Amino acid sequence: MTGTITRSKTSSENSTNQDAAASPSAPLLGAGQQNPVAPNYNNSNGTFQVPAPTFHGRPTDDPARFLSRLEEYFKTAGVPVDYQGEVAAAALRGSAASWWKPLEHLELPYDDFRGQFIRKYDGPEAIGTLKGELYGTRQKERESARVFLADKICLLRRLEPDLSETSSVHILVPLLQPSLAVHLGHPLPATLQGLIESAD
Repeated sequence: MTGTITRSKTSSENSTNQDAAASPSAPLLGAGQQNPVAPNYNNSNGTFQVPAPTFHGRPTDDPARFLSRLEEYFKTAGVPVDYQGEVAAAALRGSAASWWKPLEHLELPYDDFRGQFIRKYDGPEAIGTLKGELYGTRQKERESARVFLADKICLLRRLEPDLSETSSVHILVPLLQPSLAVHLGHPLPATLQGLIESAD
């Protein structure tokens, strides 16, 4: 998921932004807004903004992918090093934003944000919790099989990226409602897409 990140403009930044507007690599700061904003780019179709990635802290969110996209955004948007920590914090949503809120006033640099973020969402405790979510929770009686499998597949791809699709299918089928698992029969679908289609 993406969203535009904005920051308030100080009086000293007004002149800076006038100079920066001539260069698409320089970050622009939006008046009356709270966080660093994506720069404006012009093409034949008008002006557009580079979208910033966001992270909600859901079990299916991939923190490594978020950080990779965020750092690519820094380069594309030309976000100065001094603002990167603020931009990263502003990219958090939902439970992730609530987790970071007590640390907001510290205005930590990006490297410190990154370390805290990895410990929270990709450290041993987080991985253990996610493995419990993956292997320990079964489809509820009225839960959509498509939604259930989509969430499980996201977790599998994050936790077991080298696992074959056939092996993934054999892990997921026992987590489905027993009546649905029996309905799938033998042989089981060979691919995850086939599993979703058969279970739908």
